[in-house]
Amino acid sequence: MEPASCVHTADRVWGGRLGETRGREDWWEAIVAEPEYDAGGVRIRKMLRSLTRAGHVLVRDGQLVLMTSYGSEIDSAPVDKVRISGYGMPDSALATMSGTRYVLQFGLGRRAGLLDAVRTARAKVAADRGVLGT
Repeated sequence: MEPASCVHTADRVWGGRLGETRGREDWWEAIVAEPEYDAGGVRIRKMLRSLTRAGHVLVRDGQLVLMTSYGSEIDSAPVDKVRISGYGMPDSALATMSGTRYVLQFGLGRRAGLLDAVRTARAKVAADRGVLGT
């Protein structure tokens, strides 16, 4: 039985004695994991429908993650399953994740950073699998 002061979140329980937490032990590492790429203020569209005007695009742990400005996840996929291409204007990119196309509109010069980060993350994943020769 949990005390009435407990607060439930998606995968852990806060509360109990002096802020005791129970649930996933690695939740802190998941929160503070340093992303290889992080761009804020990105407009994310699902073709003609705008999903957010100030979203975040992260490349972290071999995953490309699209997030709203409130921090909820729009979509994520492993970088080796994602297709990113330059699109139209120099500050836009077209990302295809699990068959869904997203148009990402960055600030000036941020698209090149995303393309480099995805390329680097793919190389790391391939090296971890032993695909690349040493």
